Amino acid sequence: MVISRLPPRWLTLFAVMMLVSESSAQRPIPIPMDKISSAGKIKAVQNGVVHVVNIGGDQWLLAIDKDAEEVVLRGKATAQWLRPGMAVRFQGDFFKNKSGQPQGEAKEPIKELKVFTPREDSKIGIKEEAKRGSFLSGGSKSDSPLETAPFSVVGVLAKLKGGRMTIAVGKTQIQAKLASDAKIDVDLAEPRFAREGDEIEFEGWHYVGQKERIHATKVWITLAKPLGAEETKQSLAKTGDSAEDASEEQQLAARQIQTAIARVRKLYDAGDYREAAGAVEVILNDWDAFIDSDEAVAVKLLHSRYKQLKLVHAFLEMEGFMLPALRELPNVQNVASR
Repeated sequence: MVISRLPPRWLTLFAVMMLVSESSAQRPIPIPMDKISSAGKIKAVQNGVVHVVNIGGDQWLLAIDKDAEEVVLRGKATAQWLRPGMAVRFQGDFFKNKSGQPQGEAKEPIKELKVFTPREDSKIGIKEEAKRGSFLSGGSKSDSPLETAPFSVVGVLAKLKGGRMTIAVGKTQIQAKLASDAKIDVDLAEPRFAREGDEIEFEGWHYVGQKERIHATKVWITLAKPLGAEETKQSLAKTGDSAEDASEEQQLAARQIQTAIARVRKLYDAGDYREAAGAVEVILNDWDAFIDSDEAVAVKLLHSRYKQLKLVHAFLEMEGFMLPALRELPNVQNVASR
């Protein structure tokens, strides 16, 4: 045979070449990616996906990576927004006990409070601050049970009732009243409180050919309005108006589709993408059939779920699932603005 006549070193080289060729054939071809950094305003937030548009009209669907390098949400909030479990920081004047620790409730209502996400450099605790002029007064250094001092308190909001806060600092509990006009700052490392109209800057990447679908690795959000502020809620559609034009069968079919979309959202949020993709395919069949049966009624009954389905559809495709195209609702924007 021809191969048997080859010198040993050529046989070795030939074997190596064959192994390299076989390895290359089995290796998946990576999908090219591009980096991106930009800014704009949030148009909508659904299922953890942020719809962003900039002043030039460019639009993106932003999914924040679980291992994102940096996520910051800053702005203001009202007392109504505060909830137990939040990490807070404030300063107040307290009476000191013999151990030099604060006792009782803060002497004055707290006018400034910060809600934050604990980071590596965050330390839960109570620290006495230096009094103004204390180094010049020459006063006695001995503590008195009635002596007061400013303390910085960093802890967890355990209770808030009638404006009175209980802050847990380890095993110690601190009481203080929150002023009715208190300034509440927000500095969180999570985007779930972002809303329409907030400003956003981001860095990330996208697959080539999918420049509108961004995997964000860094996100900075500035709130447009205080969290918890009373906002006028406008209903996109009235049940009575829909009932006038829809039969019982149509209303039942619409509710079934809405329930199915809600289930898909939960599956996607739980990371069960394959199950979610299968459910979306079933929904799309019912979706198309509903529109074909009565276009006007479909717009009235389904438009409130349209954005949710559109976003989960887009991001399942980003996860690599090939789905049928989502059929848009006719004049959905006009209906939503009524």
